[in-house]
Amino acid sequence: MKSRLKSTLIYALFFGGIWGITEATLGYLLNLSTIGISGCIMFPIGYCILRKAYKKSNNLSVIFYSSLIAGIIKLVNLFMPISHPVKVINPAFAIVLEGLSVMALVTWSVKKNKEIGFSSALLAGFSWRIIYFLDAVFLFNIGIPSRMISKGPQEYLLKFFIINNLVNAFIIMLIAKAEKKGKILNVSEGAVRPITAVCSLVLAVGVQLLMTYIKTIA
Repeated sequence: MKSRLKSTLIYALFFGGIWGITEATLGYLLNLSTIGISGCIMFPIGYCILRKAYKKSNNLSVIFYSSLIAGIIKLVNLFMPISHPVKVINPAFAIVLEGLSVMALVTWSVKKNKEIGFSSALLAGFSWRIIYFLDAVFLFNIGIPSRMISKGPQEYLLKFFIINNLVNAFIIMLIAKAEKKGKILNVSEGAVRPITAVCSLVLAVGVQLLMTYIKTIA
């Protein structure tokens, strides 16, 4: 039991750290785009990382714990000068929701022995989005600002629910097909160890703080 718990923690720290690094770097750069492509790209990347976490650990719960670690990494921004804590908490919450939807998607695929396709990926994307949207509506109605809600239906209905979700599902379908053919970059057996897991976490926290600092002085 202790050995399994230790193994789960090591994999969660390693892959959660990788996702944290990706969110802090690529996510930040994509958010600079004026056409807003971050929502189209980051969820499929998260799926790919979490799917790899499952494949390496053979433990479905590692998917959720990895996303939880990535979300906690995002929360270190609470110690940095920002305009509102919600701008930190909401992205962290979204990461955890994405992790839960990926865990549900992979669990369904494994238990039913079904290949992940466009429709199943679309449903997974919609599931976390509806919870996130309802949370945003609640916060907006109690006076906490939400950029998505304040911009109106074109932002949250057309872009968030339809365009981003359709692109997400298409990319995830391609990733699933590539993985089946063995064309997705693999992680070597010796790569995930206690020392590399800790290094992944520390590096992710450091990169997150650095990128946040850059944003405050830019």
